[in-house]
Amino acid sequence: MKDYTLREGIWEAIFGDDEEPNPSLRESSMNNSDNLPPDNSDAPRSERILEAFREWRETAKDMRRWIVFVKEENGERRVAVRDISPSKTQRYFKEGRRRIGRRLKKKLDNEASSGVHLVLEFDANRFTVDEAWKRVNAEVSRFMEALNKARRRKFKTLRRLGYVRVLEAHKSGYPHVHIWFPKLNWLWGRKKLEKLWGNGFVFVKKCTASVAGYVLKYLGKLKGWSDIALAMLWYFRLRLYSVSRWYYLKREERLGWRKWGVYLTPWDVGGQLLGLGVKHADVLWFEYVAGQGVGDWFEFEPA
Repeated sequence: MKDYTLREGIWEAIFGDDEEPNPSLRESSMNNSDNLPPDNSDAPRSERILEAFREWRETAKDMRRWIVFVKEENGERRVAVRDISPSKTQRYFKEGRRRIGRRLKKKLDNEASSGVHLVLEFDANRFTVDEAWKRVNAEVSRFMEALNKARRRKFKTLRRLGYVRVLEAHKSGYPHVHIWFPKLNWLWGRKKLEKLWGNGFVFVKKCTASVAGYVLKYLGKLKGWSDIALAMLWYFRLRLYSVSRWYYLKREERLGWRKWGVYLTPWDVGGQLLGLGVKHADVLWFEYVAGQGVGDWFEFEPA
């Protein structure tokens, strides 16, 4: 009866190298970040965001989502299923972080090299917590554009800097940004960098790391983030990291799979498998859920 196999590679082939798709795409259909508690008190906006996040997280841990993919090849149909429940795929949960990390190890360059490590801070006397989180992406983009422009003028080069950018939170809940420039010997003096940044303090030093190790280090630190910091990451749908494209390993060829649909219960999935011609789909599906553990990729062989 067991005519199906695990196929982890399907997920990477469909979604490509970037293991943290834009959170606005992944989370927008699953959270309530646009619906804060009514502002009928003196509570700061950050506290209302925190309240909304905790309510969502409590609900999300029990949410269930399965996605079905279909592949037509040489007149034959193959079907694959994956659990994409928030608790299994999102960075706010232990299992979600584990899966992201596992795939990143396969996708990012793991060769160690020396480079320049930069930290960009927000001045807490100038910005509230939610103001800092709201501004962080736009301010980092502006800073990088200004930095590239200044280096082009000084060094007469058109090549943009390759970098790895990661968000991290202080215990206070304020964000700061780590940027590593692999294989770069010199970036700029601290005073010049602080002037370009314009939002607070800047720290710069040399460090040796790999792209994969650098990102995974800060991904692992998410488990120590405060709820207020996680709430800001969630509410503003921010990416935890960004990597210049040339630090990804060679892309695998796409395998021709297409999304069939997203379903909320095992009964829905079982019904779809039967409709797609999977032999004994109801038995296979419940055996999968009960015996194999929800969350793995399974590919079914239709009769």
